[in-house]
Amino acid sequence: MQIINCDYNLEHQQDLLINVRNHALKMHFRIQGESLCVCDQEGLFSLQTGQHSLMYHQNCETKVEMKPTPKKGKFIEIMLSQDLFEGYFSEGNDFQKNFLDQTLTKSHLWTDQSLTINTEIYSILSELTHSPYHGNLQKFYIEAKVTELLLLQVDAFERKKTYYADLKFTAKEIEQLHYAKELMTQNFQNPLTVKELSRTIGLNTKKLTQGFKYLFGHTIFGFIQASRMQEAKKLLLGDKLYINEVSDYLGYKNPQHFTVAFKKYYGVLPSIFKKYV
Repeated sequence: MQIINCDYNLEHQQDLLINVRNHALKMHFRIQGESLCVCDQEGLFSLQTGQHSLMYHQNCETKVEMKPTPKKGKFIEIMLSQDLFEGYFSEGNDFQKNFLDQTLTKSHLWTDQSLTINTEIYSILSELTHSPYHGNLQKFYIEAKVTELLLLQVDAFERKKTYYADLKFTAKEIEQLHYAKELMTQNFQNPLTVKELSRTIGLNTKKLTQGFKYLFGHTIFGFIQASRMQEAKKLLLGDKLYINEVSDYLGYKNPQHFTVAFKKYYGVLPSIFKKYV
C-alpha cells in the first residue's frame, strides 16, 4: 500500500508520464484542482475539485495533464497492490464484481464517471493524514481508514448505478442538485429551508431531498450538520476562540444547542475536545 498526499501550485499546465510496472488499484481523491488522464487504449478521464474515483492500471504508461491552479492544488491517492485489491473485490457488490472482471482483459480501467466527495469521506481523509499513533498502531490505524474509504467509494458507485436507474435524473436536474449543495455550503450558518431551497434551484422538494441524499451521501439537514461540525472542529483546533464564539459563528442561537450537537456528532463535549486534542 502506498499513500500520496500531494500539495502543489501550477501556473501552467504540466504533463506527467506515469509508469505503472505492476498491477495497482488507485483510490483518487481530488481535493483542489483539475487533472486529465490520457490513455491511447481507453480515451480520456477527468477529475475536478471535490471528486473521487477508482482506477486500475497494469504494466502500462498513463499521461496525466495537471491543469493550472488559481490557488493551491491538492490530491490524495492510495495505491493498493494486486493482492490487496483482489482481496477487497473478490466478494462484494455488483460494482466490485464487474470492476474486477474487467481488469482481466484491460490494462487501464476507471469508473464511468467521478463522484462527489461527501463530508464523511472528507472527514476520513483528514483522519488518515493526521494519525495520532506511531509504529504498529499507526499502521493498523491507516489500514483501517483506507478500508473505510474504499467501502464508502464502492458503496457510492453501487448506489449511483441503482439509484439513478430508479429516479432517472436529467442532466439539468443533476446540475440543479449541485447548485443546491453549493448554496448550502455557502450558507450553512444560516441555511435555507427545504422549501426555500426548492424554489431557489427550481426543483420540486421530492427530487431535491432524494437526489441530494444520493449524490452527496447526506440528507439536507445532515449535510448542514456535518458542515457545521467540520467547521467547528477546525475552529476549535486552529483558532483561539471560546466555545460560545464558535457557536455564534456557526449560526446556533444557543451555545447549549451547539454543545449537544457536537457531543452527538463526535462523542465528546467541545470543551473536552478543545482541551485535550
